[in-house]
Amino acid sequence: MMNTNVKTRLKAGEALDRSYEYFVNEQGLQLVEWIAHMHAREGACELRVTGGTIKGATEVDSKAVLLSQAGKLVSDYGFEPVYFGLHLHAPADGNSGHLMVAVKQTDPVEISFESLELDAAVEGFVDMVPVV
Repeated sequence: MMNTNVKTRLKAGEALDRSYEYFVNEQGLQLVEWIAHMHAREGACELRVTGGTIKGATEVDSKAVLLSQAGKLVSDYGFEPVYFGLHLHAPADGNSGHLMVAVKQTDPVEISFESLELDAAVEGFVDMVPVV
């Protein structure tokens, strides 16, 4: 298992979007879920929303659901985002692998990777990120 942290000049939202673009669209990993980890003065909350499109009364993008609900926790209950993340698996083509990406709302933004058998993909992404 590989654990890697990098600090970047990217804004948190841009780092999350680039992570999604690279790992899902370019590397072909499967998005299992979007994650928002939030803290309040006394407590924490973690939202996990399945990847892809959610079909209920209407069809909606899962990232939009996550951001909407995180926004409600901020405005209604005073929570603050700590990190937003991606939970990814290797494609279902016989390969195995697991990757957690956490984009932390720090200054500078920190991206953490916890990888099992997907180290080469992580190293490729880290090589492309403008680091501090």
